[in-house]
Amino acid sequence: MNKAKFDVLRKLDTMEGRIVDNAKFFQLDDLKKVSDEVLYNQLLDEFPMWLKEAKEKGILC
Repeated sequence: MNKAKFDVLRKLDTMEGRIVDNAKFFQLDDLKKVSDEVLYNQLLDEFPMWLKEAKEKGILC
């Protein structure tokens, strides 16, 4: 199996100049080896911080 290249996603996660950081990159080489709990924890890890910051900057009410 070829390992995917994630350079674009890594760059989006660290891109400067965004009003709010809205990308959370984490690399999974084999989705089948990750439990649902771990997957959802990774997917939602930054959401509380994003929600707070988006409200503070007036993006959300």
